[in-house]
Amino acid sequence: MKYAIIETWNGEGYSSENLAYIKEFDNDSIAQKYLESLAHFQTGAENIESNLGCITYDKGDDQGSFLFIRDADTLFGVVIRTNDNEAFPITNLRKWKSYLVEAIEQAEPEELYELDLSADDFFIGAYDGDYDYQFVKFEK
Repeated sequence: MKYAIIETWNGEGYSSENLAYIKEFDNDSIAQKYLESLAHFQTGAENIESNLGCITYDKGDDQGSFLFIRDADTLFGVVIRTNDNEAFPITNLRKWKSYLVEAIEQAEPEELYELDLSADDFFIGAYDGDYDYQFVKFEK
């Protein structure tokens, strides 16, 4: 089964460098073990919480997470709200555009001129809103 693996971090200066990619596992248990192996490399991590499909942790004043989403072959992509390490599965272009409009409305115009909205991975800092957004599109 295909899983979307999402690695988030909202540390100072790193909020735009989250990862989302597709990986195959036989079942949820093996996918969870993969998340645990990723978390193992976070030296100095504290307050580690682990639930099926999600591991969160603190590192100083910053936070991170490792997530999986099942049935990744049905996904168009994911949108990550980097300020709170939340990832939202996107199943179609209409939903993708809805999140994009929301992010653009909150962004500063100067930042939008530098963006390639057709790219498979881009970041929009929403300075007038509550969240920064990272968009990751999966290839079909």
